[in-house]
Amino acid sequence: HRDGPGYPATNQPMLVGIELPADRPWPPTEVPAAVVDLGVVDNRPQRTKLLDYLQAQTPIRMLMICDAQQTPDRGVIALLADLAGMARHSRVALLADTTPDPAHETRTSLWQEKLLAAGFAAEAIHTTLAPALDWLAGPATDDETARNGHAGS
Repeated sequence: HRDGPGYPATNQPMLVGIELPADRPWPPTEVPAAVVDLGVVDNRPQRTKLLDYLQAQTPIRMLMICDAQQTPDRGVIALLADLAGMARHSRVALLADTTPDPAHETRTSLWQEKLLAAGFAAEAIHTTLAPALDWLAGPATDDETARNGHAGS
C-alpha cells in the first residue's frame, strides 16, 4: 500500500519508503507480520503526518528505504536523520536496479557519504535489501540495546 495508512498504535519495527518512484513496487518484498508497513512518503503533508505519528509512537527499529538511483538531496538526508532520531534503532536501505551501471555506483557512494556525514553509522547503511529486512524483523541484540545506528539519537 503506497499511500501510507492511518498509522497504527504500536512500538513494533517499522518500514517506510522515502520518495520512491511510482513505478517501484511497494512494499519491495513481503513484509514480516511483526513489521508495520508505513507506506511511502513522497510529499510534505505525508512527511508531516509521519513525523507527528512518530512523536507519539517510538518504533523499536525503523528501516527507511530510499532509491539509490536518485541523487540524495539535503531534504531527504535531513528527513532520514529526523526519522532516525525518532526510532530507538534505525537503518537505511538503498534500493537499485540489478543492472550494473557505473553511474549507480557513483550515486550509491554519494548516498553513503552523505548518510555518514549526517551521523549514520556505516553498519546502518545497507546496499542490499535482504540483510536490512533481516535486521528489521530480527530480535534486538545486546549491541543494539547499547546504541542506535544514528549518532544523533
